[in-house]
Amino acid sequence: MISNNFNTLSENTSTRRRRRTNDEQNVKPAVKRGAKRKNEETIVEGAKKAKKKGKSEDIPTEKEGLEGKTFVFTGDLSIEREEAQNKVKRYGGRVTTAPSSRTTYLVVGDDPGPKKVEKAKELGISTLNEEEFFDLIKSIEKKKAESTANDNEEETEDKSFNNETMIASPSSSTNESGVISSPSIVESKLWVDKYKPKTLAELCGNKIPIEKLQKFLRDWDQNLKRNFPSGGKDDLSGYRAVLISGTPGIGKTTAAHLVGELEGYDIAEYNASDTRSKKSLEAVVKIATTNTSITSFYRQTPSDSKDSDTTKHGRALIIMDEVDGMSVGDRGGIVELMSLIKKTQVPIICICNDRASAKIRSLVSSPLVYDLRFQRENLKLTAPVVDELVRNSHTDIRQVLNMMSSYKLTNNSMDYDQGLELAKASEKNDVMNPWDVTSKYFNPHSWKEKGGMNLNEKIELYFHDSYIIPLMIQENYIKTKPTRATDLANETSQSIDLATLELRSKAADAICFSDRVNANILGTQQNWSLMPFHAIMSCVTPASYIHGSMSAQSYHGGSPIAFPSWLGNYSKTNKYQRRLQEIQSHMRPRISGDKNEVRQSYIPALIPALTKPLIDYGNDGIPEVIEKMDEYFLTKEDWDVMLEMGLAHNDGDKILKKISSAVKSAFTRKYNSTSHPTPYTRGNVSAKAAKAIPSSKEVPDIEEAIEVDEILEEEESVSSNEDDLTQDKNIKKKSGTGKGRAAASSSKKTATASGSRGARGAGSRGGRGSRGGGRGRGKK
Repeated sequence: MISNNFNTLSENTSTRRRRRTNDEQNVKPAVKRGAKRKNEETIVEGAKKAKKKGKSEDIPTEKEGLEGKTFVFTGDLSIEREEAQNKVKRYGGRVTTAPSSRTTYLVVGDDPGPKKVEKAKELGISTLNEEEFFDLIKSIEKKKAESTANDNEEETEDKSFNNETMIASPSSSTNESGVISSPSIVESKLWVDKYKPKTLAELCGNKIPIEKLQKFLRDWDQNLKRNFPSGGKDDLSGYRAVLISGTPGIGKTTAAHLVGELEGYDIAEYNASDTRSKKSLEAVVKIATTNTSITSFYRQTPSDSKDSDTTKHGRALIIMDEVDGMSVGDRGGIVELMSLIKKTQVPIICICNDRASAKIRSLVSSPLVYDLRFQRENLKLTAPVVDELVRNSHTDIRQVLNMMSSYKLTNNSMDYDQGLELAKASEKNDVMNPWDVTSKYFNPHSWKEKGGMNLNEKIELYFHDSYIIPLMIQENYIKTKPTRATDLANETSQSIDLATLELRSKAADAICFSDRVNANILGTQQNWSLMPFHAIMSCVTPASYIHGSMSAQSYHGGSPIAFPSWLGNYSKTNKYQRRLQEIQSHMRPRISGDKNEVRQSYIPALIPALTKPLIDYGNDGIPEVIEKMDEYFLTKEDWDVMLEMGLAHNDGDKILKKISSAVKSAFTRKYNSTSHPTPYTRGNVSAKAAKAIPSSKEVPDIEEAIEVDEILEEEESVSSNEDDLTQDKNIKKKSGTGKGRAAASSSKKTATASGSRGARGAGSRGGRGSRGGGRGRGKK
């Protein structure tokens, strides 16, 4: 009964499978024919559109996606260029910035770059307009969707068939002869064991640690005979055991088993499910060192030659897995393991996940155990994903590694969309440079209602550099082709040029108003709360009028955005203001105007007078020019600055080109070799310089400058002391005691004072001072 039911179910199942197969064979060609017909229709429609635009080539179709294809974009598209590039990268394509011999397609939008188009024609690169590019992407998306739907349908049918088979199959059945057949064998092997590596070449990663482990097992017998001689840092001859550490799933146990098997060892593994106490480990050692398996008698190790008839008996290898997970039940296990390593006669491999665990501290620090570390960086990435991560991290390798390591915790692979999402979520808050900010403001996609930036984001761009960015807008706003000009021209029925001029005028008005706002911020009021409003008036409002592509003639060195020239002109203005003030101070004895009048009236009149003689007469005109310069107290530096300030017909560069180099050199030598008048004294003159100055006039008598009353008073004081002999230095007195000595000392002091007064009179009165000096010194 059971057999009949089973046969009936089997027949029904086979019938359904044959019917499904026939249906698939009938349906699939129809689907293929329909898809092919639709592709042909798409190609025809694309060709018609291309002919309308002056092109005759067919729309390309890529059956397997865009792998190996390289695209270059130029011009403005209806979508943001970054979005178009993402479409190419999503299906395996590659995007570059310039055409080359490896470029497959050039996607051309509105206002394309002429250099890219010419380069594409020279290299014979296929060009696609925007509609053709979208048709290509749509055809690929449709094929991907059809293949995904077919795969899902087949997977569903296979699952339903397997379920029916499992339901129809009993645990045991009898055949026609009545013999009970065995139950159907269902493969229950885990994929980890099913697809585990069979050779060392199949192991991914950790190549150096695996080679060291293989060398440790291969040289074990030889090192055992030599009693484990100590070697260098990377020499394993002195170690009795190996500790393999690494994160779970990295392949530690697989590598240990594979290397042990290839080296001809009989492996005895003990993990956390086994009791690993002191007593059990003793039994393990006894079993592993005394027993030999039957298969080991017929195994030939790699060390045996192929021509040798002899085979080696299997050697024991103990693998202690998860040694950092020994629980309370494994009391004394680590201690016994350490004593086992000290006297072991077989190689021991210990495996752990956390080598920093306190349970295996003695094992890690043991000089008999070699520390072997496995590392894992297994994350599947495609080239476009890596490019996106690098671009969004601004080539910060450390951030890319951090992003990949954090993503690896939950996923093993990353497609393009996931990489793009991760890159945006982990994007660094870096300060953009002024060129990037200005490009953001002028980009038409930033002003779209969908996908564009909001007002707060546009204001935030201003704060990347609130001083330079308004100047960048002011410098470059006139170089754009406003996208709003076309709409404005259609609304007002005027030409595009006139609409462009009107938009630029509105942008200029906003910039002028922003200067008044900036004066309140940086002026005496220091009203910093106006900075957001200044951002709107100086950057957001002008950019809202003139955003668009940059004109071709505005490219300078590959970048269409120029640095503010106002900064250089402002510095030059300050320099000219200082030099103009010096010229005005030099000319002040001859003129009455201020520096503004000097700049507006005197310099334009003086430049021809100071340069025309040199142009007309050469060296003969040098004296005339120097005479004119001395008349207004001008220096050679003033002459150079005046030419720099010249405009129109007084342009200094044009005038200097008319004067020969020989005349310029002669003029400089002649001016430096002669003396020139100065409008003011040159400060204090030193004593040496005063002596060096020759005097043509008579030196006046100093006595004429002395008052007569002062002379009479000195003569009376001298005559009153004339008869006092004690004042004479040439008269010596006998030295006495008591009052005599005091009188002598007082007379000595009086004489000294009188002498010094006479000396002062001699020094101050010149020729007549000899009279006072004589009286002070006395007669010989």
